[in-house]
Amino acid sequence: MIDIQTPFEYAQGVDAFAVSKLLTGPPTVLTAGGHADCNGLIVTTAERASIVPGRPRVLVCVWKHNHTHSLVERSGRFALNLLGVDQLSLVRHFGFSSARQARKIDPDAVHLGATGVPLLNEAIAHLECKVATRMDGGDMTVFLADVVAGGQLRAERPMSFNDFVGRLPADWAPLYETMMVDVVGAAARSITPL
Repeated sequence: MIDIQTPFEYAQGVDAFAVSKLLTGPPTVLTAGGHADCNGLIVTTAERASIVPGRPRVLVCVWKHNHTHSLVERSGRFALNLLGVDQLSLVRHFGFSSARQARKIDPDAVHLGATGVPLLNEAIAHLECKVATRMDGGDMTVFLADVVAGGQLRAERPMSFNDFVGRLPADWAPLYETMMVDVVGAAARSITPL
């Protein structure tokens, strides 16, 4: 039995964070809100959370400092928009900027789904989700959601995190690295010990 009062000790030389990065999911655009106030961001933790075909669910982590987090909290709804391997520009658009600086969603680039959330016209697939429950993770909220609508728009392979990293243009790297330092710093200040 593991003593939960004592932090787990890794074997000498094991970088637990590096190993955990193997679990990084595909860069996915999470959109929320409606016509008046909608936004989107990139999530890399969006996973299937049910094996029951008649009850599809997803699990997604959304960082609290993002404007989109407040839209999901208020409405209890969001969409996951899957991207194809050649849609790096959408990862940059939704992942490298903040809605606090400029509006990220062009009304002509989306349509509203059955739940009223914006769906990207360019996505290869989308899932509309209704939050079933949430867990506070300190720097982020983990949402478990029921999938209530969705569809595959084009038969293309979804982008993986390795696709993103492997195709990241050299001139984007400095901006990505600066952004990650800022995001990781903000997240580290928000995490409290269990």
